[in-house]
Amino acid sequence: MKGVKGNNKRILLVEDDLSIAEMVSLILMDNNYDVTIPANHSQILSNINDTIFDLILLDMSLWGIDGAVIYKDIRGSKKNQTTPVVLMTARSGASSMVDAIGVSGVIEKPFEVKELLKTVNSNI
Repeated sequence: MKGVKGNNKRILLVEDDLSIAEMVSLILMDNNYDVTIPANHSQILSNINDTIFDLILLDMSLWGIDGAVIYKDIRGSKKNQTTPVVLMTARSGASSMVDAIGVSGVIEKPFEVKELLKTVNSNI
C-alpha cells in the first residue's frame, strides 16, 4: 500500500496496473489529494474497513476479480458505504454502469488529465 499526503481529502485508488496507478496518483498528489493505493484485494478490504475516504476510484478488472465484487465490498463496509465511487475502465459502454450498479461516475480509459480531475473534483 502506498500513501501520498496532500490536503486531507482522501482518495482510495484501486488500480492493479502499476503504471496507471503511479500516473494517476502523481496527478492527484499534484492537486493536493491524499492517495492510498492498495497492492491487492486483502489490502482493499483492510482500507475500506479502517479508513473513511472522500472518493474511491475503482478499476473494473483487478487481480482477476471483477470490480463489481469489490464495489459490493465497498458498499458493505461501515466506513465507506456512502463514499462516492467512480469506475475507471476500458470496457465499452461503461457509462451504462452508472445507473446499473449505482456508481457516481465513470472514467473511460484512456482518459485525459482534465477529464480525470474534473470527475474527481465533481465527486469529492
